[in-house]
Amino acid sequence: MFVSMDVGARGVMCTLHANNPHETIIRLRNDPMNVPDAMFTLLNLIVTIQKINVPGKGVKRRVISVAEVKRTEDNILLNELYKYDHNKDELIRTEIPSQIVEDIAKIKGFNKMDIFDELENRKKFLEKLIEKNAKIEDLIEAVNKYYIVMKTFEN
Repeated sequence: MFVSMDVGARGVMCTLHANNPHETIIRLRNDPMNVPDAMFTLLNLIVTIQKINVPGKGVKRRVISVAEVKRTEDNILLNELYKYDHNKDELIRTEIPSQIVEDIAKIKGFNKMDIFDELENRKKFLEKLIEKNAKIEDLIEAVNKYYIVMKTFEN
């Protein structure tokens, strides 16, 4: 995975068994993976999913953490951007600012609030698909249409 990212593959995702972002870093750094610390600049996010007993709904898979990975000269830092609230059965945004959003804003020349507005629009879009019990094919078609429309505005 890290070799693919290092040679420029876009959109690399993988799965790894760990209980939280910190344990993920430990597993990547040690046998059998032994990822060198220098390679962690290629890793942006760690999304942790667990099976949770949701009252009235039974056992469900939930995203319990979204952590941003930041490599410094001496360390690998984890900024937990989202954390699962068991009482609300909801993923809650923390107060920690996102370096990824800062980087995107700088590279693309966007205002950070525009990025957060777009993320909120995408959230509402996905919630509507969930309400309609959309199938994966519906999601793929809708996302493809979205990107076609966005490319029209960019040109």
